Amino acid sequence: MLERRRRADNHRARDAPAALSAVRSTRTLDISVMLGLYLLFLVLGIACLVGGLFITRQTWRPDIEPFGRRSRMFQIALHPERYAKPDRLTAIRLLNLIGASFVLLAVAVIGFDIYRSLPSGI
Repeated sequence: MLERRRRADNHRARDAPAALSAVRSTRTLDISVMLGLYLLFLVLGIACLVGGLFITRQTWRPDIEPFGRRSRMFQIALHPERYAKPDRLTAIRLLNLIGASFVLLAVAVIGFDIYRSLPSGI
């Protein structure tokens, strides 16, 4: 009887680390996926916003002061019709909208991760 109990305890002891490592590996995978999504959305958003700014600078209106240090990036991205020629405005607005959406998705990934890490009682 005592021998059976030792064998059963031995089996449980051997199975416990395997179960524990499975939980750790899924948490690690989950963290890696969240980090990957965050970085992907952030890089895509920045690339689209920079692309929109680049096209705006390429189609700069001649009656506006040239792009320089005093140029406000946020105003250029928000109101490209004030600075760019009308022939590329659709592409500029689309890039700015997609870029801002990707950046907001990156922020949403962080928010979801924070929400998921909160205790369930809150």
